[in-house]
Amino acid sequence: MSFALQSSLQSSFKTNSDFKIPYVGPISGGLREDMALYLQGVPTNADEFRVNFKTGPTDKHDIAFHFASRMGLNVGMNSSRNGEWEGEESVSDNPFEKGQAFEMFIVIKSEGYQVYVNGKELHMFKHRIPLEKVSTLNINGDVAVNLFGFIQNWSTSSFVTKVKSTITSLDGKRSTVQAEILQPVQNPNIPYVGTISGRLREDMALYLQGVVPTNADQFRINFKTGPTDKHDIAFHFASRMGSNVGMNSSRNGEWEGEESVSDNPFKKGQAFEMFIVIKSEGYQVYVNGKELHMFKHSIPLEKVSALNINGDVAVNLFGFIHNWSTSSSTIQ
Repeated sequence: MSFALQSSLQSSFKTNSDFKIPYVGPISGGLREDMALYLQGVPTNADEFRVNFKTGPTDKHDIAFHFASRMGLNVGMNSSRNGEWEGEESVSDNPFEKGQAFEMFIVIKSEGYQVYVNGKELHMFKHRIPLEKVSTLNINGDVAVNLFGFIQNWSTSSFVTKVKSTITSLDGKRSTVQAEILQPVQNPNIPYVGTISGRLREDMALYLQGVVPTNADQFRINFKTGPTDKHDIAFHFASRMGSNVGMNSSRNGEWEGEESVSDNPFKKGQAFEMFIVIKSEGYQVYVNGKELHMFKHSIPLEKVSALNINGDVAVNLFGFIHNWSTSSSTIQ
């Protein structure tokens, strides 16, 4: 079963620039029924990663719900009191794979913690420690987490994905983007080729969250005049690990003049977020909140109809934002 959600956020979601793994932090307002933890990530050089709901931040505190994905083995769930583990419950069909993006929800029900991974129900772990004692979230182990946060009023109805991000332009100006992603795509198979609904136009932006695998060589994003290899590429974006970021266009099978950025912001094993904003003059790229490059148009926008993502990248979420200029609500 694949589903999306409609919800109000308890607090802003945290992106990879807001925290480091291992993560330990308070659950604002405490844990209660009908809340859900939402998490997007990728197991890295994974042996095991863990998500813990705890009664406090230290190793001495009890663990109300311990979730452990053991690569190549099972998923184990347990609780711990006074430093002693209780009875483990396990799922042998482990949905997590090294280098493969995932999304998960841990939904707080009256009876226990209901876990969904990639849209499928995995397990219900019944409460052993009262919810009112749970105050802390801990994430640790071999995982790159791109996004997580708590949701209030959980439901499996419809989905609206919103983005809030602070970006900095080359001239030093900062703006806060708050926007809605239309028709978001989660955990797509790579390589991905799809049509751009309504075609491309000025004041749209592609938003993409992903993780660079630890064995990555290169990944590419292409805005094209059609879905096949024979179609022209209006904007070719290539991140070459350990080297530069190259941008180019291609007509009739021939590459044109490449533009490059030597300071490559993409790192192996690390999560990232990026915007590619369609301006009148060209494609403006932001990575992890900072402007990277402006690539001027060489092929008319009205001819661009397809998006292609390929290479060594795990994509958690992407989609188009309309009316980019009105999304930037504050400029400092």
